[in-house]
Formats: sequence, structure tokens, C-alpha cells
Amino acid sequence: MTHPVVAAFRESLASMVEARGAGDPVLVALGGGVDSMALLHLLRFHSTPEAGRVAAAYLDHGMRGDGGADGRWMAGVCRVWEVPFHRETLETAPSGEGPARTLRYRFLHRIAEAEGARLIFTGHHADDQAETVLFRALRGAGPEGLAGIQRLRADGVARPLLGVTRAGLEDYARSAGLRWREDPTNEDLSNPRNWIRHVGLPDLDLHVAPGAGASLARLGELAAEEREAWEEVSAPLVDALLAGEGEGPGATSLRVDRAALLALGPALRAKILRTLAGRLGTHLDFAGTRSGSEFITSGASGRTLRLAGGLAVTREFDTLVLHVAGPESDLPPGALRIEGPESGAAELGGRWVAWGVEPPVHSGRNLLRRALAEPRFPLTLRGWEPGDRIRLGYGSKKVRKLLAEARVGASRRPGALVLTDSAGEVLWVPGVAESYPDSHEGKEIFHIGVERDDLR
Repeated sequence: MTHPVVAAFRESLASMVEARGAGDPVLVALGGGVDSMALLHLLRFHSTPEAGRVAAAYLDHGMRGDGGADGRWMAGVCRVWEVPFHRETLETAPSGEGPARTLRYRFLHRIAEAEGARLIFTGHHADDQAETVLFRALRGAGPEGLAGIQRLRADGVARPLLGVTRAGLEDYARSAGLRWREDPTNEDLSNPRNWIRHVGLPDLDLHVAPGAGASLARLGELAAEEREAWEEVSAPLVDALLAGEGEGPGATSLRVDRAALLALGPALRAKILRTLAGRLGTHLDFAGTRSGSEFITSGASGRTLRLAGGLAVTREFDTLVLHVAGPESDLPPGALRIEGPESGAAELGGRWVAWGVEPPVHSGRNLLRRALAEPRFPLTLRGWEPGDRIRLGYGSKKVRKLLAEARVGASRRPGALVLTDSAGEVLWVPGVAESYPDSHEGKEIFHIGVERDDLR
């Protein structure tokens, strides 16, 4: 009797292979867990006839502390199963999950190109989908974000197991006599995704709604269908708004008829603005959409608004030009630009800077922290300038005067930093003053931390 996981896998695989072309090699992203090992076994021994040769790849981030044992074990399994195996080890471990994910996909695409593979399979399953939808909902994602993990991305990354639960995969793995490795970092409850997996979802299932995980996964599927439907019906509407050259996927700039865009309702206008940003390969969150919509309505001709992801909007009389700004060439020396709410970290003038939706922490470093309610991205952290002013509870004051009042000596003042938003407003002088805060109620909070430097 065929295991139900095999049937679900073969059906999903067939549609993906049909979309990308039969007979091409495929690459499996291995991690050693039950999901990726079951996926590799399914592809190796239960694949559809149309799927091509299977290869596997594993990037050792150095974050597990196993001395490479997991990679050697996976190499042995692939050798027995006669699957080509690619493994690389990073010399320096990434600073977090975000950078690790970026490096992993960069590695996978490079190996896929070498193998001639048009599809890169990952072992994401229905439980991962539920966790992703809940995580994004709690962070204030819109309908597009609730679509969760895509089954088949434009870059060839495919998830044929999204319709299968982890319990189903474990049952299949046991029935096939498979072994797998547990990643100890997945047990760290300080990681929000791990807490949702081990505490949040089980508690919701027990105390709020039985089958909460399955319901969240269905929500992700429905949101994905809504997104696909919007993409289908919006194309002619968006194309009708475009004026001039550069329109279409892959463009670096789009010219839009401002009057035609303003003739639409605010909600539809905001949706189209996010769609236009997507065509340029960027993403607008709620705060960015709101700032962009306000600029479209009231921005003066000749003005430019910079948004997240390098996106900029310039008004030229009755035309709006959306374009992706070049690299940070307009930044003064020793400045740092934060394009959006995604977590990150860097060194600026020898001081550690970290940011993201979660409050930043860094072992061994004493950070000054600032919480901001939906700031206007991009943010810029730079040295203060003579004309800088900051809005306080009792009015506006020059940063120069604040530094003097804080008894920052003249020799130390050049080291003072200011954090500004896309409009140039000073939000923070680390260690000295914070701008008068807007209400945080019901808003997504962005955090930034700067290593303390006693200016006095």
C-alpha cells in the first residue's frame, strides 16, 4: 500500500516539474532533519518519471557546534544512495538566522547552476507554513505576507511537501527505516520561531482551537490564492497607469500617471503602489505604503521620497517616477543606511549597531536602545551636522545645543551620532536625547541598538 505522503509528494512534484520542464536535474537542500532527509528519499526512490537526476547540497554555517559531524553523516547517506553531494563550510558563522538564510540560498543557487538544475527543493512542510503565517501575522504582515511560504518561486525554489505535516513526514521516515539528525539550535526558545513551534502553536491547539496549525496553513493557502488572483486582474490596470519607458518586470524605473492614480480610491491606490514596488523588485511594508501614499497625494513637484529597499518616488509635474536608488553613494562617509525593518547588524566607526523588529542584543556589548513606532524608512545613522535639530516634548532644539547641555566636551562631539528618517527628521541622538515619541499603540515597533560610547 502506498504511503499517503508518497501520493501527496508525487502529485505536487508532477505540477512543479511540468511548470519548469521535464527531465532537468533537481537539487535538494539538505539539513539533516527529518524533512530534508524524507524529501531526498522521496526524490531518489519515489520520484515521478518526468523528474531528472537528483543532487544534494549542504552549507555548514558553523552554528551547530558539531564539528562538521552532520555534514559527514549526510555525505555518507548520499554516497550509499548514489546521490551527488555538495558540501561547503563557512569560515565565520553568520550573526543570525537572516544572514544565514541569505548565504544558504546563495550557495544553493550556485550549486544548482553548476548542476544544471532548474528546481531547488527544500523540505518545508505544513507545520512550517503554519508557523510562518502566525509569525508574520503577529508582526503585522498584510494579506501578501499572510500568503506564507510559496510552493514554487520564480527563482526555481520549490516546496513539494507543503501539504504534508511534520507528523506525516516522521511516520513516512519511520516506515522507510530512515534516520535523521536533530539540530540543537531548533530547541532554543529565545528564537521566536522556535517558541512558536514548541510553545505557541501547541498551546493554541490545546487551549484555543484544536487544529490551529492546519487552520493557519489553510489561511496561508487562501492568502496565496488571493495574491495570485490579484496579480492576474491587476496587470492591465497597472499597465494602464504606466507612462513612458521602463515599465514591466525587471525594469529599474516606472513612470506613472499621477492623476490617473489619484482618481482611484485610497485602498486600491495603496495596493497598486505595493504592486509597483514589487515590479521593481522591492517590498513596501505598512509604514512605507503610508508614506508613499501621502507623498503621491501631497508631494511637491521636484521632490523625492526614499522608501525601504532602495525604492524612491520622484514627482515630475503630473508624472510619478518610481525607481530603485543606487547604492549608498549619497551617504556621507561613516554613515549607515537601514532600508527596512529586516534584522541586521554592522559596525560603524568601531561601534556595534544592530536593528530589527526584535530588540537587539549582542553578547559582551552594552547597547543603547531606541524603540520607534513605524518609522519612515530608510533610516540613516550618521555623525551629527551643525544644522541638525531634534523634536522634543517642549519643542525643537539644535543638536549642537543639546550636546553642550549634556556636557559633551568639544573634543568628543565629533563622535556623536544622529538617527534620521527618510524625511531627514532626527529621531535619536544616542546617549543624549530621543525625539518626542508618537503613540506606539497598535503599531509595529522597530528597535535599534548602538554600542554605548561615553561622550563625556
